[in-house]
Amino acid sequence: MHDETTWTPDGEPAAVAAFESPEARYHDLGLIARGGMGEVRRAWDRKLRVPVAMKVLGWELLESAAARARFLGEIATTARLQHPGVVSVMDRGELLDGRLWFTMTLVDGKTLGEMITGPAVGPDVVHRLVTLVRSICDAVGYAHSRGVLHRDLKPANLMVGRFGEVRVMDWGLARWIGAPELPPFAGAPVWENEGVTLGGAVLGTPAFMSPEQARGQHDQVGPASDVYGLGAVLHSVLCGRGPLEGDPKLIWRRLVSDPPRWPEAIERAELPPELRHICGRALMPDPIHRYPDAGAMAEALSLWLDGSLRRAEALAQTRRAEAQRPGILKLQREAEALRAHAASLLESLSADEPVESKLPIWEMQDRAAALESEVTLREVAWHQDLRAALNRDPELPEAHALLADHYRDELERADRQLDPLATQRAELLLASHDRGRHAAYLKGDGALSIRTSRPAVAWLHRFVEQGRRLVPEPERRLGVTPLREVTVPRGSWLVTLEADGVTVRYPVLMERAGRWDGVPPEGGEPALIVIPEPGELRDDQVYIPPGYCIVGGDPFAADSLPRQRVWVDGFVLGRFPVTLGEYAAFLEALIAAGDEAGVESCWPWCSSRRPVSPTQGTVRFARRREDQSSGDGDLVGRRRARRRLDGRTPAQRA
Repeated sequence: MHDETTWTPDGEPAAVAAFESPEARYHDLGLIARGGMGEVRRAWDRKLRVPVAMKVLGWELLESAAARARFLGEIATTARLQHPGVVSVMDRGELLDGRLWFTMTLVDGKTLGEMITGPAVGPDVVHRLVTLVRSICDAVGYAHSRGVLHRDLKPANLMVGRFGEVRVMDWGLARWIGAPELPPFAGAPVWENEGVTLGGAVLGTPAFMSPEQARGQHDQVGPASDVYGLGAVLHSVLCGRGPLEGDPKLIWRRLVSDPPRWPEAIERAELPPELRHICGRALMPDPIHRYPDAGAMAEALSLWLDGSLRRAEALAQTRRAEAQRPGILKLQREAEALRAHAASLLESLSADEPVESKLPIWEMQDRAAALESEVTLREVAWHQDLRAALNRDPELPEAHALLADHYRDELERADRQLDPLATQRAELLLASHDRGRHAAYLKGDGALSIRTSRPAVAWLHRFVEQGRRLVPEPERRLGVTPLREVTVPRGSWLVTLEADGVTVRYPVLMERAGRWDGVPPEGGEPALIVIPEPGELRDDQVYIPPGYCIVGGDPFAADSLPRQRVWVDGFVLGRFPVTLGEYAAFLEALIAAGDEAGVESCWPWCSSRRPVSPTQGTVRFARRREDQSSGDGDLVGRRRARRRLDGRTPAQRA
């Protein structure tokens, strides 16, 4: 106790007691916690009328000069650290029994250790916990800037108030950077449990202690040592456990002999890689590889939190865009259905139909156009949301995935419409947003399977445009048939199958990521491609293998049919066009066989009443319809066929 001079309202100094009796000022409200240096009790400050926390030196350390010196050092150090994250010293003194004490601001909340119930799950929880650790790093970083080391950072020494405020507690092992180590004091508990602060040459808690601190290398203990403790705290809140667990002696021995290079739990945790890196760097065995001080670690966490906040905002925008997509697709389908229905109705009308009959169809087309306009507007807004999300977080996978799916649809549409410019655009956009899911489709390789009647060497030729013609150029040898699931890039190809001097040409259209296997519509094995024996076909005959052909779907053809794959059985075709003489011989064969139906269907006709013989002059071919007749009302083709079948040629009748 001593007196201090205080100025009175009159201006004259007066002597007052600087310290009152703690028994008179403070009312004890019970124990809060007990530690290696003593105990912390809740008390009521009658003078300030607020609850406070009173830390009292332990009975067993009453006669220890070293313990008293360390306790007074804690008071002085804590009082000088004026930071929101460091508990404030309010008063100090000595009890009548000789024990030292000081009072601090009472933090109404829980220790961080009490809050840790398991691994952090979910981005919101991780963000909240990392925010707490960042605040702790800020407070410790301030202490480092003032030249003070904490040396006992652990969840039990970190308080979190009801409103999220964070306080770094228990500065009993604090030391000024560069100051000599205080002598150890007798009576401090040693190796009792994982949470006890050790006394003697080794100071700290093994589970949260840096390797250099565990070795008692006090001259090497610096701000990076506190960083290790902060890394262990971060590990605890993220993984639900410290980087090392078990018996304190075993942990201490591990730290001294073989500290872990990288915490396994943080590596396995489903956490953002940047956050795992921050934690791992803070826990590096060599101090030189850690953050230099707590302020640097706080800055790293702040950068991650800023990115995490931007990521959360970007994700929210992406979710909004994702929710809009089904509505856009629904309108798109409605517009396509309306336009297709209107087109079919118009096709059923003749050109001279009255306008009144076309008005409802035109209205249907107008509704389809209005829906298409709405789809365009919504797609623009949809794109804007996703672009805004990527502006906040350029690597947001969810936004890239939505855009990749969209451009995949555009690419498929461009391929179907045979639009090379639209295909190129969609490919570039898909490649810029795809993160691997569409890689195979984007590359476009397909699978080719071929089965032949006998083994043949298969050669692949790519069709390339030369002089406005598609010309096959050799690419590579595929092997000997049968071939199964051979990788072939997308495009137009010609496969030549060679055996004993016979060559069969087999055209292949490998669509993007498609399959060309020659399996007929009824399923089963690929259709057998016949390899003719030498001399089996004449020089003017060509074997066409079985397979699919693409018909319709040409946007540049008038009245094009819908695109479809049509199966065509194998057949033999003349190498050159059929001459009139050959066609006449064909008809003669039908007549000789008495095939009236064949003659009826194949005989050429003309509108002239004069009978025409295939052997006379030029024949005018046209499609015969049942309602088409010659001038006398008789069907020309049928009349001629009947006469030929009666043994009378048209020439003879003329």
